[in-house]
Amino acid sequence: MVSASRFKNVSVLAAIAAWSFLCISGTAYPAVHELVLAAPVLVENDPSCADQATSLARAFAEKSGSSLIEVTCGHDRIGSPAAIIKYSAPASVNVFNPNAAMFDLYAIGFKSAEECSEVLAREIPLFVQHTGLQPFASYCHLDPTMGASRQFRTAIYAINNVGQVPGRKFSTGTQLDNPPVDPAAVSAAAFEMGRLAGIDMVWTGVGQGFSTLQLTATYYGTGQLNLHSASLGYINPQVSCDDMTTNLNSQWTGKGAIDTHFFCMNAGQVNFIGPDLGPTTDIRRLGIFWWSSKYINDEDFTVTSFATNYADLATCESAREAAVANLTAAGETVLASLCSHAAYPYPKRPLPPMQVTVITR
Repeated sequence: MVSASRFKNVSVLAAIAAWSFLCISGTAYPAVHELVLAAPVLVENDPSCADQATSLARAFAEKSGSSLIEVTCGHDRIGSPAAIIKYSAPASVNVFNPNAAMFDLYAIGFKSAEECSEVLAREIPLFVQHTGLQPFASYCHLDPTMGASRQFRTAIYAINNVGQVPGRKFSTGTQLDNPPVDPAAVSAAAFEMGRLAGIDMVWTGVGQGFSTLQLTATYYGTGQLNLHSASLGYINPQVSCDDMTTNLNSQWTGKGAIDTHFFCMNAGQVNFIGPDLGPTTDIRRLGIFWWSSKYINDEDFTVTSFATNYADLATCESAREAAVANLTAAGETVLASLCSHAAYPYPKRPLPPMQVTVITR
């Protein structure tokens, strides 16, 4: 018993010594690792997935210095098509993906492969500029979990040997409450506002959020920025909402405040059916959005809607002018002011009262 015990202890010590020698000499045993990337396909069950995944894996192996063991096409944990790469290396390779750890609050996806490719071409140089990394793969891919309307997403993968990258991709968004009349125009305005503010914009779009439509934006930078919006009331069909936004935007220009954009949204989502009510599609809702470093949307300026109600536009306009004069005399800087209906103007019913809204800083 003593001899056997002594032999066992010697064997364990010898194994430890041998392992220590290997580690000291730098020849540790390689391990098998798994890397799951978005499958580089644009249609479900694409038969070319295996060949495309193999090409992708070879690029990864060349950049990382690892050895490929197996490449297959399958699905990831949430059911999206995936390229599954098994490789051997002393340690797992750190692959950087700008979409990782991004919580897509407002369903970031693209309606077509063409739109996706256009955004990807804009994103790649921003990725390199802000991360300092060179991608070994970049492509658009199918993601059925995004829903039928926005099934395509971008993928950019790079090997990160430097640790903390200086910049990364961010996502932000804001509620629109009701569908905008022209989603493309609203998206383009937010994109242009960001670009003029020096933000490295990737994409803006309007899509379905948790309970309302959302304006979503992605960009590269070193810190989180916020996209804010506010509703400024309803505009009845007898007043041109588009003319109001033009006037408000001109009021704002040159006053030194944070850049904003006023826009009109369609508020006629619901068809009201009854003896005196027909379908409504021409009620508009006025809104404003702006980019800001502030998380709270009222830190840049103050939007005040007065409680006093006015029966018609002429009376409201007179009260608006008086309010602006009083605030200016009190030393306030009035950035913009308007009259709008506080409640929804149902068709074939008396128009609801109007209210004065003033934006100050």
